[in-house]
Amino acid sequence: VCPPKGAERCSAAAAPRDATAFQSRPTVKGTTKADYSPVVDFSFPPEARLKRGSEFDRVYREGRPLYARNFTVLVLPSRYACSRLGITVTRKVDKRAVVRNRIKRRIRELFRLNRHRIKEVMDIVIIAKPGSGNCPMPEIARQILGALRQGGYLS
Repeated sequence: VCPPKGAERCSAAAAPRDATAFQSRPTVKGTTKADYSPVVDFSFPPEARLKRGSEFDRVYREGRPLYARNFTVLVLPSRYACSRLGITVTRKVDKRAVVRNRIKRRIRELFRLNRHRIKEVMDIVIIAKPGSGNCPMPEIARQILGALRQGGYLS
């Protein structure tokens, strides 16, 4: 669980977006030269996941719905220091677990690669609708990121 806002300890994933950490890259001659671009954390740690039913219920009750063709995205400002993701894919989407798990993997990957673009710290629940099992990854990205952008949550 992410530490409450204002806590002393904070994981790298919950660090401010304007972190001043820099990375070094080897130059052509083999020496290292500082690269002054901020390092973006693309991990998906356990702190960035909604796990408990009570956490999901709170987002279902109080979250703002954003709609896409094959997904509903519920967004709620988080009490924690980092944005968190929850995914719901029921058997109505597809009776085969392989297909449901593929959808969940694709949504997790989309969140992992784009969570640094979310403007505020949010709890996000993505609900897959029937028919989303046929969507390729670019279409899933277009729909979910488009809904978040339209709602003003994505930079």
